Amino acid sequence: MDFKAFAEDAKSGEVTRVPSLCNGCSSYCGVWAYVKNGRLWKVEGHEMHMKSRGNLCARGHGVAYNVYNPGRVSQPMKRIAENKFKPISWDEAFQEVGNKMQQLVEQHGGDKVVWACHGGKETYAQPFLDVLGSDNYITHYATCFSAKTNIWQQMCGGMYNPDFDQAKYMLFAGRNYAGGIIPAAMQRITEAKSKGMKIIVVDPRFCELATIADEWIPIKPGTDLAFFLGIAHTLIAENLYNKEFVRKYVYGFDEFWNQGFNAEKASEISGIPADKIKEIARELAKNAPQAFLDPGYHGLNAHYQNSNETVMMNVIVNALLGNFWHAGGLFPAASYYLRASRRNIFWHKGG
Repeated sequence: MDFKAFAEDAKSGEVTRVPSLCNGCSSYCGVWAYVKNGRLWKVEGHEMHMKSRGNLCARGHGVAYNVYNPGRVSQPMKRIAENKFKPISWDEAFQEVGNKMQQLVEQHGGDKVVWACHGGKETYAQPFLDVLGSDNYITHYATCFSAKTNIWQQMCGGMYNPDFDQAKYMLFAGRNYAGGIIPAAMQRITEAKSKGMKIIVVDPRFCELATIADEWIPIKPGTDLAFFLGIAHTLIAENLYNKEFVRKYVYGFDEFWNQGFNAEKASEISGIPADKIKEIARELAKNAPQAFLDPGYHGLNAHYQNSNETVMMNVIVNALLGNFWHAGGLFPAASYYLRASRRNIFWHKGG
């Protein structure tokens, strides 16, 4: 083979652009994959995808490199001894796994089957486990965002996302989009800032998002719950909350209000001055419903013993602002998921 001639031909090879999705995390950003001479050449963010909008993070580019990683496992591997594996075909793998799984279910019951993965496989993992009779689906979610997805689902019927484009005041506590995994978010936030939108970042460290914020407010790690309670108390005590929204859509308001956790108490725990907590609450109310406390991600939603309660208070603060379904506030995330029975699998559109 004449490798010089091959190299010359490769230089002039046609480049095709194929739409696809990044598999680097659970965001699944839209990408354009550029293919040349039958090989992936480069990737770019898809301009129409809501999470990438033409951009990709470093992880997305790293996933593209991994396609040709010499250590990549590209076919099933069967263990034949301690730390020794041999490659087998997909047909062999399906047959062996299927037979052993059937034996396991017949002898011990379907609830002895566990599906463990990074996550993002719910659309087919959960229907499969339903058929077997197992609810053992294990992911990294417990170390990432379980409190967020569970609490918002139970309190609001699903996850809500902020409307960066039309907000006037945005409060980020423990949320760093500049270091996160939604490339389009920072583009939208910076564009909104150029229009005069105000950004407040509450974080123990001076994170990347804080570099463009109007104000960075340090907080003692793990005390965000107290901070949120102080905001809520100020909104109610100073009669700044959206009474109409609370009357129509909130359950348990009187019981919650009787707790009496004020900004001074929140200050003692969080390290944020009481006057600053009150100032933030007043600014949120002044700009509502085009103001929000970002629902957050990762740290606050999984890493503390009070992560569930912290997320509950996040929902409550936004409810007091009455910003649900309002421009500049919060809107529900659209989703599709599969439901399954032993006979049927069908699509259901979720809110």
